[in-house]
Amino acid sequence: MLAYWSWTRRVLLNRMRGAVWATATIMGVVTIISIIAGAYWLGLVSGGLI
Repeated sequence: MLAYWSWTRRVLLNRMRGAVWATATIMGVVTIISIIAGAYWLGLVSGGLI
């Protein structure tokens, strides 16, 4: 998922300077990890309900 995100955003990320690039990349990584963690937690919670 991270590889896909970075590949699809490469044109935009290549235009950015260092600090802006790092901020955008970190925000993207944190967002993707949050989505994955939330899906995992939801799976654990709903596992006993189904």
